[in-house]
Amino acid sequence: MSQNSYETIEFKILQYLKECRDNVEQINPDQIKKIADSVGSDKFVSVLSDLEKRGYVDKKTFEIDPQGFLTINILKDSPITDQGLQFLSENSSMTKLYEALKEVKFWLS
Repeated sequence: MSQNSYETIEFKILQYLKECRDNVEQINPDQIKKIADSVGSDKFVSVLSDLEKRGYVDKKTFEIDPQGFLTINILKDSPITDQGLQFLSENSSMTKLYEALKEVKFWLS
């Protein structure tokens, strides 16, 4: 699967939000920007918009205006919803691969 495929971007966003939830941390706009920069902002906004429409991400956190500009509202809790967590759970092979790649990246750095 390509690093910039729809599914990979979708997974990167949800996985990051899940990590914030698991670690009881607020989302970091710099981390969101890092993900967006790695895939292209237009593609990122498109995928994020779809995640909101499908109910995987709380709409109060990310506001996308008609021109495609993204505003991030920092909330106390992570914006991933129960549906988003279920999606990650149902795609656990991708989760395992993502975690393994993070470990390899850590070892190489």
